Amino acid sequence: MKKPENIAPPEALTVCKNSPNCVSSTDERSKFYIAPIQIHGQKNHTQEQVMAQIIDILTDKMGLNVTIHSAQYVHAEAVSTFFRFVDDIELMINDDLTEIQLRSSSRVGYSDFGVNRKRMEAFKQHWHTIETPTEPQ
Repeated sequence: MKKPENIAPPEALTVCKNSPNCVSSTDERSKFYIAPIQIHGQKNHTQEQVMAQIIDILTDKMGLNVTIHSAQYVHAEAVSTFFRFVDDIELMINDDLTEIQLRSSSRVGYSDFGVNRKRMEAFKQHWHTIETPTEPQ
């Protein structure tokens, strides 16, 4: 299936459809909701520095392919090993660097057996174990 055209509305993450193969910190429906990440200790860091950490986790720690990124937003793809299904991952840093919004969704099918929720929980674990970035010189 082709990559969706409207992956990143400028102010928000893509909305989950009604199938249970999506999780999002911006979706208020309980079966789709996952808590955003609260950013601690980043007051002296730029969005670019925080985004560099996010991209490092997505690519180096989780093996995902980043397709779009800016100082505030990133889109990545996860490809399943056997069937080669593609899932879309989106993360967005809020303007005051206090929170990271999360979304992970399958492009095809109905159920994902919890894969997208597990992926976002794994991202959160990686985030909480990284060191706070060093001050710019």
